[in-house]
Amino acid sequence: MMKSIWIVLLLTAFPLLTMAAEPEKSKDLTLQEAVTLALKNNVNLQIQVSDSEVSQYQLQYQKGSYIPRLGLKVDRSQNDSPASDIFAGESDTNSSSEWRGTFTISQKIPSNGVLSLRAIATRATDSSTRTTIDPSLTSSLALNFSQPLIKGFGLLSANKEIRVAANNMESSQHQLKQAIIDLAYEIENAYWNLVYAYQNLEARKTSLQLSQDLLRQNEIKVKVGTAAPIEILEAKADVANYEGQLIQAEKDIQSRDEELKRLLNLSRDDMVLLPSERPQVEPQQVDLNAFLEEALQGRPDMQRAQLAMKNQGIEVSYQRNQNLPDLQLVAQYVAYGQGGTQVDRYPPFTDASELKTRTFWDAVEDTLKRKYNGFSVSLDLKIPVVFKQEKAQLAIAKLNFEKALLTLKNTENTVYSEVKQVIKELETNRKLAEANRISVDLYEQKLKAEEKKLSVGLSTNFQVLQYLGQFTDAQNRALQSQISYKLTLARMNKILGRTLKAYNITLSDVDNVEK
Repeated sequence: MMKSIWIVLLLTAFPLLTMAAEPEKSKDLTLQEAVTLALKNNVNLQIQVSDSEVSQYQLQYQKGSYIPRLGLKVDRSQNDSPASDIFAGESDTNSSSEWRGTFTISQKIPSNGVLSLRAIATRATDSSTRTTIDPSLTSSLALNFSQPLIKGFGLLSANKEIRVAANNMESSQHQLKQAIIDLAYEIENAYWNLVYAYQNLEARKTSLQLSQDLLRQNEIKVKVGTAAPIEILEAKADVANYEGQLIQAEKDIQSRDEELKRLLNLSRDDMVLLPSERPQVEPQQVDLNAFLEEALQGRPDMQRAQLAMKNQGIEVSYQRNQNLPDLQLVAQYVAYGQGGTQVDRYPPFTDASELKTRTFWDAVEDTLKRKYNGFSVSLDLKIPVVFKQEKAQLAIAKLNFEKALLTLKNTENTVYSEVKQVIKELETNRKLAEANRISVDLYEQKLKAEEKKLSVGLSTNFQVLQYLGQFTDAQNRALQSQISYKLTLARMNKILGRTLKAYNITLSDVDNVEK
């Protein structure tokens, strides 16, 4: 019985033991792969892509003002009224009805005028003896033209909203570029910080191993009576210190790993990210004037500031035009034709007799041949007593233009400052990384020399531990300076606006990402 219970317990626990024995999933990741993955997965960037698409549709909407407008309207009316004169005949009620169909096509023109063509067809009946054509069929074709001649005249007024929308769309694309640059910079920071965390862990393991080796040597020396027991305590304290540093290093890896996963939208995935790149300090050619020119031409914030100033300049010109008198030209040319059945109602109290019939197509033919036509032209001038509202709008537009100009100048000053700072920082970090690399080599040599001296009794345990601590600190400074140099390179790419070029990113790469 007991044997059966143990078999059941083992069979139950076996899957759990197998799962616990499975290694943790990991993913090797280059920096380029991390950036590419972020472009695909990052939610904030996808929101920015949607905003860019909205601006494209807004431009399409404004361009739609030049699309011809078609209109079709059908009317039906019926009217019965009491007879009020002697020509009403025997009936005491006059009845009339009408069917009317109207087709219209209108087109905005670049001078901000409107050209329209209207075709109207009617069929009307009237029981009144005054009516000589019953039913009456009419056809008319009217060409209408309206044009502002002073206020609102020209391409500026006609295309203002289109130009602003086009600038806004371009600005949104630059904003998307900035979002990509910012995201790539965040990825670079998170990636290199994770690299540092792993390398720092390896350094702490090395230091712990050295301290443990020293502890074992001291234990042997105490056993044979060549060292005092106090040296074991010193070595144990040092081992405990490095064990604590190792635990902290492992915790830092978890934190840095999660930060990179968050940016890549992989927090739900049960895997460990393993950065496969190592920081290399490679000298960069720097040219202040060339860098300044590159930043002024390529930075998205500079482009957006320039576009904002363009929009405000358009607004100033438009509002200046709005302060002019409003003179409108309205012209119309009409051609029409008549059809229907001509009747004789005389004498009025006898039945009507049919004299002549013309079809609706006869009326249309008259219209197309312009047998009957007419025209009208009018000029309508409106001048407010005081241009108070218009002047206020113009003053606001001018202030906003000045504000946009100051914003552009401030952005330029920021560019100059950031470029100069990053050049100095890059050179400083390069020199610091080189100095720390040399420092690591020297402290390693000193530590090895001191260990040899200790092995022959020419040094003390305290001195070796001191050199070990100095070697560990030097390793940490070297790693930090290497990472700082890589982060400065990333910041330089961001400041110069060359991040997209560095990673071979185009806006189409982002637009085509499935949401």
